[in-house]
Amino acid sequence: MSNVVALIDADIVAYEAASVFSGEDPFDGGQRIDYDFQDLQERVDREVADIEAATESKAIIMVFSPDNRLNFRKEVYPNYKSNRKGASKKPPYYWELVSWCRDHYASLSFDGLEGDDVMGIFQTRGNGDTVIVSSDKDMRTVPGKLYNHKKKEFAEITLNEANWFWMYQTLTGDSTDGYGGCPGIGDKKANGLLPPLESADDDDPYGFFKRLWVEVLEAYTAHYKHPDVGLAEAIRNARLARILRDPDYDFDNHIIRLWHPDATKNYGLSVDALRKIHKP
Repeated sequence: MSNVVALIDADIVAYEAASVFSGEDPFDGGQRIDYDFQDLQERVDREVADIEAATESKAIIMVFSPDNRLNFRKEVYPNYKSNRKGASKKPPYYWELVSWCRDHYASLSFDGLEGDDVMGIFQTRGNGDTVIVSSDKDMRTVPGKLYNHKKKEFAEITLNEANWFWMYQTLTGDSTDGYGGCPGIGDKKANGLLPPLESADDDDPYGFFKRLWVEVLEAYTAHYKHPDVGLAEAIRNARLARILRDPDYDFDNHIIRLWHPDATKNYGLSVDALRKIHKP
């Protein structure tokens, strides 16, 4: 992996480092005061050094969500992540640590995109050898190398695997992100509905994806009873579950191409328009 560029989920790294202040002091049960800002910096430095060593990367990029949290998925579904409002307060020094990380490391963030999407886009651009570094299960919807820095586990996600997990998330939803998927479909049922990965042809990923989408669409149509409603709900949840890949973002015009099963109907969402709709 000597030529690898590590795309680090810096939202997670910064949050985990800053969270030490949120814990209880082991002596008196109050808020911890046995750390200072330099301790947090050193925690990040150690984490990054461990990641560099594990991935044998020649460079790292800290990938953040935008500070204003402008997010295109809120246009797809206004209640996206609304369940987190009560827990949205960041640990002490979190934002200062984010600023410090940007000053001390190469970093990326794009208005309107979550950090996950930025990693997904650059991983699938084909411009070099990259590895996504994240403990977020959603990153299994992106083909390519993945390193879970918490479990210290590597995975090579094939296109078929990425599409399978994307459609699985489309069916089950994600309670953490506040979207429900197809009502009545949980983990066990989704596994039973979707064609098994073992049946996929590595030489025909598009064919396998069509089989996946047929099962997803049938599940939604069966629940909503009307094919147009079922299709609309399936597409909406697929857009929420899809971590963006290279074709989904127009860098020149800052347009997000919202996925549609008919590629000619992909909906282009301008980041400028998004700023007007959802002012920070």
